[in-house]
Amino acid sequence: MATKQITHVIFDMDGLLLDTETFYTIAQQEILAGLGKEFSWDLKVKMMGKKALDAAQVLIDDLQLHGQLTAQQFLQQREAILDRLFPSSPLMPGAERLIRHLHGHQVPIAVATSSHRRHFDVKTQRHGQLFDLFDLIVTGDQVTKVGPGVLGMQDEKSDVYMSADFHLPKQQEARAPIGG
Repeated sequence: MATKQITHVIFDMDGLLLDTETFYTIAQQEILAGLGKEFSWDLKVKMMGKKALDAAQVLIDDLQLHGQLTAQQFLQQREAILDRLFPSSPLMPGAERLIRHLHGHQVPIAVATSSHRRHFDVKTQRHGQLFDLFDLIVTGDQVTKVGPGVLGMQDEKSDVYMSADFHLPKQQEARAPIGG
């Protein structure tokens, strides 16, 4: 198999560069404990990859919280808890080394995250010098179109690695890139 030259790297942030996924779970467990409910892994999987309001509605529907809590109220409560937790976001093991290696070898690097800018700023405040090495940072509130080929790029030339690759059983078994 021929090796491909790396021309650029685009990183997801949560769960790949920063260990923040735990904070979402803690916040959701804290809110639900007050309602006598539990936040399960199955519910977390149903919520993953959705916009915040849609994910909150999945939680409300799944746990039958209608009349006790709206999706908006849930998000307001979660936001307050996350504001308390996010400033302590640690880097994932190996993230700093990889970022510095790529930057040192003049490989263009970017972050593409579904987090909105305010959350990005709070999550990365302890790691400002490291995130200053990125050539581009795109947050979820900046994106108007999503999906493959949205920028007119050739998908066959792209390999995508994400922390969420466990959703794709074939790639998980082979630990293979998604795409190209």
